[in-house]
Amino acid sequence: MLNIGDADGERMRTTLIVSERGRITLPALLMKRMGIGNGGVVAIEERGGRLILTPAAPADVEMYTAEEAGQLIRKDAFKGTERKKLDAKLSRRGHI
Repeated sequence: MLNIGDADGERMRTTLIVSERGRITLPALLMKRMGIGNGGVVAIEERGGRLILTPAAPADVEMYTAEEAGQLIRKDAFKGTERKKLDAKLSRRGHI
């Protein structure tokens, strides 16, 4: 049994069938009410013997060319003696 609530306290309750491949189909009305479009992302959580589905917004991902990625890596690289200081500190702590 799927139990859905909204800000007004209205609930939608329905039974969903799990396919042989482990898939479920969300009712169109539910998708509309929860703002889930085709290809939308949901998070699923198991809590107290219940499965909780929550609409989730995918994170924006920026794509970089190899040249742009190289510039970012060089910009973030250790300067001068910073790497030696870090290696010495890690070595004293037994990490390298």
